[in-house]
Amino acid sequence: MNPAAHETIHKQAVLCHRVLRRIQDVVQQSVVIDRETWEAMLAFLLAINDALLAPPAIKDDVGDQLCERVLGVLYEIWLVACVKCFPSPPLWKTFRFKPCRFPYSFVLIHKELTYSLGTCV
Repeated sequence: MNPAAHETIHKQAVLCHRVLRRIQDVVQQSVVIDRETWEAMLAFLLAINDALLAPPAIKDDVGDQLCERVLGVLYEIWLVACVKCFPSPPLWKTFRFKPCRFPYSFVLIHKELTYSLGTCV
């Protein structure tokens, strides 16, 4: 990969990290988030995961750099949403089937186990 392309991917990754951090801040600092906002936030996170992690995975692309982070934020926010405002059936269906397309299945399985074990302890 040429240096200019590598730099562009790095800049995209940094911007994506910032967006994900802001979403986490909103969830952690907001006292009241209505159902419509939760649904929009979860749909947005699902779309981010789909766009960044769906095939074809190209070595060293932005999906490679963000895989763990976007999956981690999706799972974190999803669990918080389940406590605060349970997601609708269509979102559950999307949450259940979209990850099956991701070429990063090893990271996905690791995140699922991490969050599953964390909720059991």
